[in-house]
Amino acid sequence: MVSSKQAVNVTFFESAKYCIYVQARLDLCLSDRLGGMVLTQTQREDGSPLTILSGQLSDQAELIGVLNSLYDLHVPIISIQAIDIDRDCCLLYESQSVKEFLTDE
Repeated sequence: MVSSKQAVNVTFFESAKYCIYVQARLDLCLSDRLGGMVLTQTQREDGSPLTILSGQLSDQAELIGVLNSLYDLHVPIISIQAIDIDRDCCLLYESQSVKEFLTDE
């Protein structure tokens, strides 16, 4: 999904910024449990709930911790993207290519 111009080098032990898209309306108070990520509630084009988690995680272990927390909450994960530190996950979602990717079955 990420074009070569947007590709981000991610290493196992270094921090990276992530956008995680989940099909649920997560309570904003879950931010601490989810690695301090910022939670933004919106909806998909079909009206189903979508929460965008965005933020810097210290390494892959912290990413796995966030994913395990989402699993424990029984939250369907739609997409995970590592992005450039300067990019905004919500603006990225607004781009047509990401919306199309999230609506494809």
